[in-house]
Amino acid sequence: MAESLNQGFSMNDTIKKQSARLTTGVILAAFVLTGCGKPSVAKREHQSSEVSTESGELPAAGKANRLVSEQSAYLRLHANDPVDWYPWGQEAFEKAKRENKPLLVSIGYASCPWSQKMQTESFLDATIARFMNRHFICVLVDREERPDVNTAFLHFAFWKRKISGWPLHVWLSPEGMPFDVGVYFPPESQGNIPSWRLNLETRAKAWEDAPLDVAKNARMEADIYLRQFRQRWLGPQPEGNPEAPEVKAFLALPPDEQMAQFLALNDDRLQSAAINLPASHLEEMVAKLKPEQTAGLTGRLRPLAAAALSLKLQGALRDSVMQRYLSASRSEFYAKLAASFDPSYGGFGPPPRFAPHQPLDFLIRFALRERGNTFGRDREAVDMCTLTISKLLAGGMRDQLGDGFHRYSTDVYWSVPQFEKMIYDQGYMAQALVIAGQLLGKREYLLAAAGALGYAARDLSHPEGGFYCAEGSSSKAGDGQMVEGAYYVWEKKEVDAIAGAAAPLVNTVFGIEERGNLPMDSTMRGRLGNTNVLMMKQTPEAAGKELGIEPAAARTQFEEARAKLLAARSKRPRPTLEDKILTSWSGVAISGFARTGWALGDAALIQRGEKAATFILEKLRSKDGGLLHAYLDGAAPLPGYSEDYATFIAALMDLYDATGSVRWLSAALQLQERQITDLWDKEDGGFFDGPDSPLLFHRMKSMDETSEISAGSSSLLNLVQLHNMLNIADYRDKARRIVERFGSNTAAAPGAFTRFLRAAEFLLDPPLQFVLSGTPDDAARTALLEALRPCCRPGSLLLYMDGGESQKLLLEKVPDLAPLSAQPGKSALHLCRGFKTEKSFTTAAALSAWIKANCTVAAP
Repeated sequence: MAESLNQGFSMNDTIKKQSARLTTGVILAAFVLTGCGKPSVAKREHQSSEVSTESGELPAAGKANRLVSEQSAYLRLHANDPVDWYPWGQEAFEKAKRENKPLLVSIGYASCPWSQKMQTESFLDATIARFMNRHFICVLVDREERPDVNTAFLHFAFWKRKISGWPLHVWLSPEGMPFDVGVYFPPESQGNIPSWRLNLETRAKAWEDAPLDVAKNARMEADIYLRQFRQRWLGPQPEGNPEAPEVKAFLALPPDEQMAQFLALNDDRLQSAAINLPASHLEEMVAKLKPEQTAGLTGRLRPLAAAALSLKLQGALRDSVMQRYLSASRSEFYAKLAASFDPSYGGFGPPPRFAPHQPLDFLIRFALRERGNTFGRDREAVDMCTLTISKLLAGGMRDQLGDGFHRYSTDVYWSVPQFEKMIYDQGYMAQALVIAGQLLGKREYLLAAAGALGYAARDLSHPEGGFYCAEGSSSKAGDGQMVEGAYYVWEKKEVDAIAGAAAPLVNTVFGIEERGNLPMDSTMRGRLGNTNVLMMKQTPEAAGKELGIEPAAARTQFEEARAKLLAARSKRPRPTLEDKILTSWSGVAISGFARTGWALGDAALIQRGEKAATFILEKLRSKDGGLLHAYLDGAAPLPGYSEDYATFIAALMDLYDATGSVRWLSAALQLQERQITDLWDKEDGGFFDGPDSPLLFHRMKSMDETSEISAGSSSLLNLVQLHNMLNIADYRDKARRIVERFGSNTAAAPGAFTRFLRAAEFLLDPPLQFVLSGTPDDAARTALLEALRPCCRPGSLLLYMDGGESQKLLLEKVPDLAPLSAQPGKSALHLCRGFKTEKSFTTAAALSAWIKANCTVAAP
């Protein structure tokens, strides 16, 4: 029996399969949203002349201007294509059914250079357009405008072809079932990548030869995909695997022998037992364990097994096992970050290296949580953060003239970026820099955050307050052609002419060379030639010392020259502006403004965030009070998605934290209720990405992290935060349901669920509540606020007992706060757990001393 038990609970037989199944569901995070570009898998080219036989007038010439009035700059850019584009909607699907043609769905976005290439290379070609119009119903989708469509087909593309990115092309049956996918295709075949023409011919011929078979196979394949997708996200089930021979054999043993063998399991087999044994049986065995035996077993559980076991236990041990799942997941992700860390240039893993806001945020929180008791891991986390931030801030990934962060670095040095600038990167990087600056006492990080937001306020701002999506990577060069990076790169002679006498200093600081300063191994050398990307190779003071210039004079000369370079650059043709406003992406930026303004005590930054929030509340609301998703010339009719509610509710809470204005907290509560009403899955828990749509074959609930927004995990975090602030039991229960439902998936790949894990930690181990008591006109209250600004307090939003509207709302929700009501001349900052005071401060000096002792880590 012992032999069968050991075989039955073998890692190779069970937990590895379980981990692989779960990891498949989340590994998409490593590929999805990593940039537009070429697929890694493609069909072999074959001979065909069908496209070349097209002639005559375009079947739909001039009709594509139906895109002119769309609320998307991307769709409008294609309004004059000879392709007869439709927006995603009922009209296109009805025509496909009426004419029995497949739909060709192209998903891209305005600032993506590869989407632009597809247009110039193929969609503007009259012959190609004739063929597309004749054989397909062509649908153009802005991935930013329709995140539900984008995410559903990205997941399908990865499942079917192990590819993702933009422009994403999906061929659908008239019923909306996908039967093939591809990403970017060149106008002429390149190596194993067939041309766009050949791809069109292949799909058209397949449909013409056997439309019923293609449609039938598409339905069957979609059913398989959806079944497997759901199975991947279910995780280990409470019933375990009772029919497995090894489990049957174990259950047939006498109880005493079962217990003896259970206690004797090695680490690998213990994980498998936690997953495979039925819940009722595990509950009985665990109940018989001594406390030290329970602690020993719990401490050996790995994330996946701990998550599975927590679902099977109903007693007091359940939370303890869940805590083990969280701590093990946290440690596992930390170990992966440490293993992939670049000790020379910072960052994690090979290029492309995206703006690393989530790893930085995780490491800062990890260092704070583990400070002083992890055998140096807290210091290692800080070291990884500081090196990464210093290299990033000095590199070409950061715009050294106009500020703001580009989307990703094409190399390990952070030197040559992919030149897009996304509004959400400015917001997320600001948030990460603020928390790092607070923990480490580095004001320069806070100023860098303010710089990125200053770029957003200057160049990505709607006059009435909203934030535009992005600036593209390409702009017109001297010959009038659209060239990637043309706005940002420099030839040495240009810098010399503009900087004048300061040119030697400027060239030394920025590392400018006659032959260009791109790294020799840069993949961008072929595109950018002998140009220079501005990078801070050394400080003006250090460069001045080499050139015999006094430090103060060197700094003055450099700043004056930099202003001249910025002024000269501003006269160049700007990159394409995606001037659509998204509620979701604006929410990320608003949080950045609120948190940075709070940390710096900069009222102007906070007010800019408030202006954007007011814009959304006034311009992007439906008649019945829900959020709307997008705005261009006006609000688009698209209802709000979970990502809109997730980031904007978080932004409103951040504004309340920064201002104490109850307006923002009240709006957050109203919108949270609306998200629950519209998007909560009553049967299975969690939030759907968007409203139900008969046109979309898969209504998703996105939990995994990407380089942008995790709608489900961010929404979970909001529920937990609002519960911890206002003691709302329904939000706690819904959050608990999400954590239990999706916990196993996060355990399989914790790095893809950093927000999820953060929310679960705050749910099971609520952070301190910071309650400020005092009237706004009290000088002591103001002093306490100033002392609190440097405090790194993740998850602990400030509660204002102000004697006014904020106090009124808080007392309605949490009567236990009544003893902390504001009293004239008696301001205090209270630290609470469960709304019960643990410690109070009445002087700024005492609060500052506590913060220094508990909420900071010395920077290297």
